[in-house]
Amino acid sequence: MTEAAIAGPGSQPARTFPDRTHALFLREGAGRFFWKLDDEGISLSGHVVRWSHDGMARERSFGDIALIHLQIGHVHKSGDVGTCRIAFRDGLVLTIYSNNARGYADEERAQAYAAFVRDLHARLAELAPQTIDYRAGNSENRHLFGIVMLVIAGLFFVGLPLVLFLLLRSWEVFGILGAGIAFVWPVLRVLQRSAPRTYSPRHVPDDLLP
Repeated sequence: MTEAAIAGPGSQPARTFPDRTHALFLREGAGRFFWKLDDEGISLSGHVVRWSHDGMARERSFGDIALIHLQIGHVHKSGDVGTCRIAFRDGLVLTIYSNNARGYADEERAQAYAAFVRDLHARLAELAPQTIDYRAGNSENRHLFGIVMLVIAGLFFVGLPLVLFLLLRSWEVFGILGAGIAFVWPVLRVLQRSAPRTYSPRHVPDDLLP
């Protein structure tokens, strides 16, 4: 499919973009758990996405994209990590990560990830068909599950130590309370940022970037 075909007949000439490769880890498939990421590097050239999987070159047109889904999570004692999931019309799912190979937050890769997300969406806004579904945050069910788990964690890690502190007036219990708040607060912050919603490729939600 050509860029002119993607833009549609009678439309203005599409903006041109330089070829660019982003050094980010990625993998194919919809599964979430992994021990180590091995595939690295995704290239944007014109209206085409290119990457390698297990040493095999892959390529898809922007016209093949059905869904872009941005999410963010928090790794305890590490930091926030972002994922960009691209679902193609043939059923292939590609997930690009802001973290390192082991899944931990990495400041340098987080910056590279933000640059990739903005680069991709700038191209999609100009070159891609209007049929792509743009989604941000968790699914409705996962968001509800997160709220339930946060309430349970809040009661256990914050509520219980607070009651004990008020009863015992012990600084040791106060320290446990502080640790509980430090544990729950990042989870609350990410949950708020991960509320399910749709968005426009011209307005990438910055709160979904690590």
